[in-house]
Amino acid sequence: MDQQSPADLEWRKFLKKCLIRRLPSSKFINLIRQIEAATPRPAPGSLVRALVDVGIVGQNVDPRLPTYLEALLDSKMIDVVDLLLATRQSPWPTDSLGLAPTSIDAADAELPSLHSIILQLLTGKIANGIVDQDIVLFTFLNELLPCMAQYPSSPTLGLLVSTTLGCPVAQEVMPSAKAKKFKASFGRRLTPLIHNLSPTNIHLASALSYYQKQYGLHDEGLANPGDSMDILGGVDLAAFSFQSTVMDNEPIITRAGLYIYLNALHQAKSEQGNIPVLIIDLILAAFDILANAMYRVEPQRTITTLRSFLFNKLPVFLGNYTSITFPPFSIETCISQALLRIDPTAFPSLSQMFDLSTKDNIVSEARQEFLFSCALHHLIPEGSIEIEELIGELENMDGNAGEIAGALFEGHEEQVENQPVYDEFGSVLLLVSTISHRFELELTDVAGFGRSSFTSQYFRTGCDSRTMDQLSEHENDLLGGWIRGLFEAEGINDELMSTCKPAEFHLLVATLFDQSIKACQTRTLTMETLKGGFEYLLEPFLLPSLVAGLTWFANTLWSVSSSSTLIDTLVPALHAVLKPASMSPDSAAMHSAVLARAAESLHEGLSHAQRQHKNRVDIPPLLETLRPYLTNHREKVAILAELETWTRIQPNGLSTAMGNTIQNLINWVFANSNTPQPNYTHRLLLQTQRMLGAETTLKTLIDEIMNQVNRHGLNAQEVDTIFDITVTMITAPQTERPFLSMKDALRIQLAEINELSKTDIPRATIIVRLHRRVEALVAATTIITTTATHANNDMNLDMSTAGQGMMMLHDSQGMPATDIDAVLAHTEGQIASGDFMGGVGLGGSMDL
Repeated sequence: MDQQSPADLEWRKFLKKCLIRRLPSSKFINLIRQIEAATPRPAPGSLVRALVDVGIVGQNVDPRLPTYLEALLDSKMIDVVDLLLATRQSPWPTDSLGLAPTSIDAADAELPSLHSIILQLLTGKIANGIVDQDIVLFTFLNELLPCMAQYPSSPTLGLLVSTTLGCPVAQEVMPSAKAKKFKASFGRRLTPLIHNLSPTNIHLASALSYYQKQYGLHDEGLANPGDSMDILGGVDLAAFSFQSTVMDNEPIITRAGLYIYLNALHQAKSEQGNIPVLIIDLILAAFDILANAMYRVEPQRTITTLRSFLFNKLPVFLGNYTSITFPPFSIETCISQALLRIDPTAFPSLSQMFDLSTKDNIVSEARQEFLFSCALHHLIPEGSIEIEELIGELENMDGNAGEIAGALFEGHEEQVENQPVYDEFGSVLLLVSTISHRFELELTDVAGFGRSSFTSQYFRTGCDSRTMDQLSEHENDLLGGWIRGLFEAEGINDELMSTCKPAEFHLLVATLFDQSIKACQTRTLTMETLKGGFEYLLEPFLLPSLVAGLTWFANTLWSVSSSSTLIDTLVPALHAVLKPASMSPDSAAMHSAVLARAAESLHEGLSHAQRQHKNRVDIPPLLETLRPYLTNHREKVAILAELETWTRIQPNGLSTAMGNTIQNLINWVFANSNTPQPNYTHRLLLQTQRMLGAETTLKTLIDEIMNQVNRHGLNAQEVDTIFDITVTMITAPQTERPFLSMKDALRIQLAEINELSKTDIPRATIIVRLHRRVEALVAATTIITTTATHANNDMNLDMSTAGQGMMMLHDSQGMPATDIDAVLAHTEGQIASGDFMGGVGLGGSMDL
């Protein structure tokens, strides 16, 4: 590192503090302006390099770094040239673990992720007109040359070059004599870039080729400037010749396309130049998938998630467009137009809501709630909302809430001292257990667990009961204490909880259940006593123990045979914990979380028991209780009933079901605007790919396009609508990466297009048009995906670095705590010592 002045060192310290303290970019810029009044700000290039240097630690890149760089650009403290130069002069890592690679194209694999982010940042800024002088343009393009030489096949770099050549200043000066000396050197680098991009991104290569021809950006060494257009040396020229004959229209966006895409997101693309249509169709799609979930009788959790998107996420997204929509297409107008077209049966207007002949449904108030949220975000004036909040408040007054709340938990005050220890420990454990279940994590997926740690023991054997010989003397004493506390008159007292740590209790739960059931079988305990003791476990501070307890029940149910009498004890005991007569609100909420965690395995165990004992009438109610929780983590595979329905459809099962679905979506788009949306689940597409493969699924989609075109004399807009539906299905998000995706299968088909064009021109034409639109959509969403990645990584790093300048957990040797066991132990220790109730210091102020 070069020798730095004291002033430079102070600026580096300041920049590092800003990153550590997670300052917002506005405050970051304001502080720079305050400090430079006393200490001169470094030169723009030095400022960028200093910020980049402190923003990288080892292989980790601070995700707030691009935010600060963008703020420096916006405030004109640096320009695009300064930022581009930094990509070449700063020793950045080749693999930034702090930020996931931003490009979905393999050609960008060689491009370091932070380089890619900055190039995309520059692309967006140049598209918005930040380059407004010819000297800046020429300097910037000249500094691009080394990048083009180093990364000659990068789509991210290609998009930046294309955007720069298409900006207003470039269109004015590039054809002029000012650019004459520049053209040959730039053309020398531009030709390989076009050549390398053409096999995978024909649209981007075509755009660059267009600018090359328009501006005369040719290498003077070429015998004929026209030779520079021979950029497809690595591609089948005959195939490209056929592709060039295929005419196409601008892609359009349809209601059905967004409907498919949002359905896939639960288990947006942009329309360039038509923001009002995007807004209207996005609102419609959000309402459509909510209505579809209601009509399909999806679980309440699914409907709650979709409602949350409609009220909490969509208005925030729409707010980003308020500055670029103008009368007569204001945001308010778009919202009004969209609401005129939503399903009136599912989302009645105010007058329909008070019509006694109209039956309410679980989403009937979604229309009004969406409007309230839009008003809260200042998208529409409050006066435009049809209903007053006071009406809702009067309707929701139950009158006796205070008396009921005051009557809960009587007689349990004696547990106050140690109960918080169990409360907090159990809550953390339930959270960890729920996350591991929801994301299907194995213990090996998370580092930092020793085999003897509580977490390791809990996830390996926490649901297995042990014999008395396998328990230590201390564990035998604790088990006896809990059995007496649950089933005898003395109850669970403070002495028991003070001698038994929460971790010890949770490791004993399965054995506790096993011994209790055996005691009931031998008549040592009566069934009423057993049920009464198990109901005591429904108290919030003990409820998380049911995760292990219910899993033990599930495992035990598999041992039930048709001649087994164990079922006579297991099922009544399960009724006590699954269908209690009453619960407090706190218990009910946690009980739902526990059932969501344990429902799947317990449902399977009960189903097995029902097959063994078909005449029992007490098992179906338990299965019905568990049913709403079976789809708690979003289904990646179809449930059995769905799969059976699809495979029975004649003549070709899943392929026919897929074709019928496309047909229904097309009919819906062409029908009256208030026609209810068709029944659709993205699981059908995923299951078809999983069982038949990507190539067969793609063939089904292409066949359906051809059927539609051949069957009906469709106009251009109708054909474009079919393409939009198909392209969305091909590019929609997937929960897992298949070995061969439909995008891959489409590229394979394109590689064979020359042979196909000799025998089936209509099908070859469809494949070419489909490929163009898929690649265009993939390229257009790259920057959007990157922005979302920044936000997520920023949040993750904020969480991971929150300890800097704040509280840090340490183990007994004074080292920072790195695993969940340390967090659990820390929580337990804090509560026991009273520190938790008194508050924990958060360190110094965020002010600098």
